[in-house]
Amino acid sequence: MAELLFISNYKGPDRSAFAEKVKTISAELGIDPNWLMSVMYKESRVNPAAVNKTTNATGLIQFMPDTARSLGTTISELAAMSGVQQLDYVRKYYLPYKGRMKSYFDTYIVVFFPAAVGKPDDWVFETSRLSRSKIAQQNKGIDLDGSGHITVGEFKQYLTGGFTATVKNVLAETKAAVQSAASFVEIKKTPVIIVSLVVATTITALLVYRKSIIKSLNK
Repeated sequence: MAELLFISNYKGPDRSAFAEKVKTISAELGIDPNWLMSVMYKESRVNPAAVNKTTNATGLIQFMPDTARSLGTTISELAAMSGVQQLDYVRKYYLPYKGRMKSYFDTYIVVFFPAAVGKPDDWVFETSRLSRSKIAQQNKGIDLDGSGHITVGEFKQYLTGGFTATVKNVLAETKAAVQSAASFVEIKKTPVIIVSLVVATTITALLVYRKSIIKSLNK
């Protein structure tokens, strides 16, 4: 595999180990490692010590304080970790979504706003606890039209904003590759079922034939 996207942004002395761990975690989750790298680049510029002064979100994927606690740590502890150490918590966060991420967008939305997974482009980010205006205020860079709310469509535009054509192509190609692999798996399932049916039918026919021979011998 070619060098991971944005790996040069990781400034730790353990860059090689970091890259290998990203690949290992991504393989476990069934996603392309460049999706995860792109998420971390957008969220923190691949800086495990990055902190959002408005929300106190911290680390590679900007763990919120409550999220950190739910994972058995704190934002202070996360900020003190190396990138390689913090990837354990990135993995732990993503594991419940294993099998549901089919693109860079899916991989990112799981971090930014899990409730939006599978929603249409005109769906507005909001919850019973967080108003749409509050979310837009805390994420002004994503409220592209300045409307005071963020839609799934706007978020998709934001995801590739500032990326070069090369990066966009890599992300598009990896999505196509994953979809192709998924289709191949579905296609392979059919012959297995057909073979099983053929074998079962053949066995049934042989049993019927055997019974008819025994019956004729007993006449």
